[in-house]
Amino acid sequence: ITAGASAGTISGATAVCTGMTTTLTDGVSGGTWSSSNNTIAVVGAATGVVTGVATGTVTITYAVSGGCGGAIATKTMTVNPSAVAGTISGTTVICTGTTTTLTTTGTGGTWSSSYPGIATVSGTGLVTGITAGTTIMTYSLPTGCLATVPYRVKPLPTPKTVTGGGIYCASGAGVHVGLSGSDTGVNYQLYNGTVATGAPVAGTGAAITFGLQTGAGTYTVVAVNSSTLCTINMSGSATVVVNPLPVVYAVTGGGAFCAGGTGVRVGLISSNSGISYQLTNGTPVGSPLSGTGGSLDYGFITAAGTYSVVATNPSTGCTTNMSGTATVNVSVLPTRYNVTGGGNYCSGGSGVPVGLSNSSTGMNYQLYV
Repeated sequence: ITAGASAGTISGATAVCTGMTTTLTDGVSGGTWSSSNNTIAVVGAATGVVTGVATGTVTITYAVSGGCGGAIATKTMTVNPSAVAGTISGTTVICTGTTTTLTTTGTGGTWSSSYPGIATVSGTGLVTGITAGTTIMTYSLPTGCLATVPYRVKPLPTPKTVTGGGIYCASGAGVHVGLSGSDTGVNYQLYNGTVATGAPVAGTGAAITFGLQTGAGTYTVVAVNSSTLCTINMSGSATVVVNPLPVVYAVTGGGAFCAGGTGVRVGLISSNSGISYQLTNGTPVGSPLSGTGGSLDYGFITAAGTYSVVATNPSTGCTTNMSGTATVNVSVLPTRYNVTGGGNYCSGGSGVPVGLSNSSTGMNYQLYV
């Protein structure tokens, strides 16, 4: 009695898509694979690799020779159209660090990326760019049917550091804001908060400047690759602080006085505490006065000239000229001459002459007794 041959049991998928392959296996070695209809599916005689050709149903046979005429095992397989995996839609080019969503008309499948190090895809089709390169996004059905789409991740501009910023006094020239470096082919836009400031500056391959900035705020820079349009914020920020100038008040006083007199007063109509007010006549006159919240008096001024006042905030160093000036004029005294005449005379007489040894035109001379 000769034992009959055994063909074992065929294992593997029961369906394949047109144009796709799947591999069948059997626990018994040495057999030969065949298809009942090669126009629907073909199978490698030695490998068991089934390739879907056209939609339909086919029987795959695994034949083992020997013992009483050999033995066979069969498996019925369905060849599905690849279109059941659906059509992938959505953006297929993104920038590093950004996301987008792919969709498909198919249902019940799973998403995968051939190179997750370049871009990953979630179960909902959300794609995240990881690094520059190209990958294949695949939507696979349990039947083995799938849809694919090539996906490109573009590089971001190289990060640079925002430089500059600082403090300056109102009405000053401002402070510089720039970037530690730049790349050609990349445009750099300066922002004060969320507002773009000035036109974009093209990268040069070296550090760049956005010029003097006078607006208070926190400045940042956004880089845009002119060819890929990929955008990234540059690192850091520059803060510009504008210190106010002292409040402007009017200079008071001035006038004319005669030489040898006590002079005329010069002052300021008002002042602020914490501010220093220096009287000047081309050069500082005396020591500065501290603001009181009220008017200031520099006392009697005897030197002729035009006087102004400069206010300084000691904590910020900001200075400003007070409005107006006070002019001090010193009038020259008449030339001194000798009184002449006088003497004795008899009561009832005509008296005696009194006069002046000399006189100047334009002067009036009043006799006093």
